[in-house]
Amino acid sequence: MEREGMDWHNDPIKHYQELMSSAFKKFEPVVDSFEYFKEMSSSVDWSAFDIGSVYLNAILHKEKNLNQRIGQVRVIAKFYAKLGAKIIIINPSPISWDEAVDKTDDELNTQVKALSLLSKSFAEMGLLLAYHNHDSEMRNSGRELHWMLQKTNPQYVKYCLDCHWIYRGSGNNSKELYRIVDLYADRIVELHLRQSSDGIWTEIFKEGDIDYSKIARVLKYRNLKPRLVLEQAVEKGTPHTMSIEKSYSLGIQYANKIFIDF
Repeated sequence: MEREGMDWHNDPIKHYQELMSSAFKKFEPVVDSFEYFKEMSSSVDWSAFDIGSVYLNAILHKEKNLNQRIGQVRVIAKFYAKLGAKIIIINPSPISWDEAVDKTDDELNTQVKALSLLSKSFAEMGLLLAYHNHDSEMRNSGRELHWMLQKTNPQYVKYCLDCHWIYRGSGNNSKELYRIVDLYADRIVELHLRQSSDGIWTEIFKEGDIDYSKIARVLKYRNLKPRLVLEQAVEKGTPHTMSIEKSYSLGIQYANKIFIDF
């Protein structure tokens, strides 16, 4: 939407209404904050959508007010569970979205505690918690990523693999991405799909820097069929030759070809 001169957050209710009238009914809502959730939960006809998963940003590394924030996440999860969601994607917010500031050991341990408490609470609701990361968690040889996945219980804390953020966070290193896939494959319950060419996000999901067919083969070999979510995004250098609807339609066609057994 950015390349069309629109910012979703400037008028989210309007854009949700437009989405309701489009051909795309299956999607993953993004909840940036509890305040945003309170506004959207009562302003959107959620029954118009097929919601299998929800993505949440949450500050979980701060001990102060942690129980309050955990409670807010539970409220959001319960709301979307009633609408059919089965997976709650939790992206623990960084200290800064703009600067490279790493969390301390104590902050990471607080985050682990929060994910552990939430995951067991979600299980009681019949939900899966899937940890999600961006590129910042890949700093220092993936310190935060591995801390989260190696210090939480794999029975409860699953993984939403955002392939391109792993790729970018490791310095555009596809081998590191495939290593992460192999290391945590059994915890992957969802894939976020995005592609790039020479490091720049492509206009549609297609062949490019990441060999998604290789990832599909690994998952198929292990008899794993995670939920697939197409994330079509743009940045400086991304071509602009077609509408949003067309780019998604072509991306879905390619995803169906690569993940034919899913």
